[in-house]
Amino acid sequence: MDVTEPFSSDELTDLLTLIEEVHKAKSQRQFRQLLIQGTGSLIASDSCAWTEFSTDLFTDKKVEVKLAEITDDDINTEQLIPLFNAFAYQHPVIAQIIETGDKGANAISDKLERRAFAKLELYYKFYALQGIEDQMSIGYIEHEQVKGLSIHRSTWGFSAKEHHIAERIAECTFPYYRGLPAGTEDRTTGEPIIQINAVNFEHHHKLLGITHRQAELLNLVARGQSNKQIASALDLSEGTVRKHFENCFRRLGVQNRISAMTKSMMLIESESNRA
Repeated sequence: MDVTEPFSSDELTDLLTLIEEVHKAKSQRQFRQLLIQGTGSLIASDSCAWTEFSTDLFTDKKVEVKLAEITDDDINTEQLIPLFNAFAYQHPVIAQIIETGDKGANAISDKLERRAFAKLELYYKFYALQGIEDQMSIGYIEHEQVKGLSIHRSTWGFSAKEHHIAERIAECTFPYYRGLPAGTEDRTTGEPIIQINAVNFEHHHKLLGITHRQAELLNLVARGQSNKQIASALDLSEGTVRKHFENCFRRLGVQNRISAMTKSMMLIESESNRA
């Protein structure tokens, strides 16, 4: 990847905050939740996921596997998993990770022309059904599994800076993941793990002690929207958006958007575990 323009001060702050928040994780599951939610806030996306699959899937072998974990809100994705399993060997990025050990961030659009991707069964029997037109992935091989982070987008292409952000996230967080204890839900052998960011902060605004509007803003942060983009989407001024965030930060006891989002997510998880 070519050297891209340097991060702005806000981008650097958000990146460092994400790395700090992820390093607070006490388990692999918690790490995945923090990482995918935080990554979605830094790189505009429709969803982000952490996946762990047997490398056998990405050969031309037909391997049947069961799903080990998926969020309750992703029923459609669960139904489509057998389709991914059947055509995973067509995935150009993950195939490269397995073949070469490439630890860089690569998008499908880096490897294929759009027309060529659209002809693959992997596209029209899996990605197209979810409205996913491109995916950037970064991962590594461990114990005959390919593990890593994927960013999904309904448009074609990722910028050089977005590749660079993904690589810095992986460089500073993946080594920490390997040393974390696995929870009971992770103690499966050879079965895939998929975890997708599906937290809807609006549903939990009373629990979080924030307004419905502030929770709505956090949902947009989780999809990588800037204050300017949020203002446009909600027909507000940027000044009003900033004021909403200031009030939200004060209520949550945090200093910035990334910390607000990750703290909210962990409060929701904690309440769910007590239920």
